[in-house]
Amino acid sequence: MQQGNIKKHEAYGCWKMMLNRCNNKNANNYKYYGGRGICVCKEWTGKGGFEAFAMHIGTRPSKKHSIDRFPDKNGDYKPGNVRWADQGEQTRNQRRNLLIGWKGKTQTLADWAQELDLSYTLLHQRFYVLGHSPERAFTQPAKRNAKGRGKTKRKETNVIV
Repeated sequence: MQQGNIKKHEAYGCWKMMLNRCNNKNANNYKYYGGRGICVCKEWTGKGGFEAFAMHIGTRPSKKHSIDRFPDKNGDYKPGNVRWADQGEQTRNQRRNLLIGWKGKTQTLADWAQELDLSYTLLHQRFYVLGHSPERAFTQPAKRNAKGRGKTKRKETNVIV
């Protein structure tokens, strides 16, 4: 890492917020992190902690990226479980998301909607209102709308089930 003021490094603010939400009982979001037992590894705390964190996570791709615990969203902040993620990746990695398995693949409903080019709203209704199985929900043709145009393309949303 370059010499100079580490507080000006693009990852420094993210690192400080990570430490705060895991260690500061007065932080607004402590209950979702430190209050649930989520910790920051010793290597990334104390003297030299930021430098070790920055060396691991690398350069922040853009100001739209923040740190995300992945692949274990319930795990600690440690090497191998932290990445830079944009808002879409963050949204799909939340613990309240339900994962749906079908044909040997498991992913969120939003991911299935995008992959199958079906409306998220349509799939949500099929699963959570009508109680369809993944096979039926994913393979049943979409009905044509009133103007006869067929299915509508999924809009980008951050709706989570």
